[in-house]
Amino acid sequence: VQRTAAVQERALDEQVHRLGRQLACRHPLARQAEALRGPKQDAKLARAIALVKRFLADGYQPILFCRFNATAEYVAEELRQALPKSGAVAAVTGTLPPTEREQRVNDLATQGQRVLVATDCLSDVINLQHAFNAVVHYDLSWNPTRHEQREGRVDRYGQASAVVRTLTYYGIDNQIDGVVLEVLLRLHNLATGPNGVRTSTDSAYAAMLNAGNRPLVFAHGTHGTNCAGT
Repeated sequence: VQRTAAVQERALDEQVHRLGRQLACRHPLARQAEALRGPKQDAKLARAIALVKRFLADGYQPILFCRFNATAEYVAEELRQALPKSGAVAAVTGTLPPTEREQRVNDLATQGQRVLVATDCLSDVINLQHAFNAVVHYDLSWNPTRHEQREGRVDRYGQASAVVRTLTYYGIDNQIDGVVLEVLLRLHNLATGPNGVRTSTDSAYAAMLNAGNRPLVFAHGTHGTNCAGT
């Protein structure tokens, strides 16, 4: 009974989401934004779809972390259309109550090939190592600790995979992505001392600001690749 109720609630949520989009598209700017949806217009999405397919082909079950609820729902919807029918895709965002988030993760874990698209509501709550072994940072965070928290849900005790893959993803034509990546690289260097010993990334973030590096946030840089991964 609880499972049936959850399915009905999920269907209702999706219907409300579709109606909201239809209403929003009455505004001229919203119509322009809607025209940019999909892999034919959205280069970042198109590349992400190709990367996810590669992960699945290599035997990995990835999680894509997004910053915003709407982005996560959008990416999940497009992945459902792009991936083979044998693959399952689910989205988990902060709009869901905690019990429903966990239920969606558990339901997805029963599928053979699976992809989870989530916001940071899952980055420090639910352990995900039993069902996933790859992390894609679809949206970058200013604070590298957030990246560590995302990866820590998967790369932890109980992970059956010998290798956990992580990928930091950014666009060469997206100025914000370039600036955030520059900040992350600067923090990584600050967190690694001259003797190679790592310190807290939170401490490195504070040190960067105290050292007068605030203008870095507003700098503009040129980057030669659109994705980097380990």
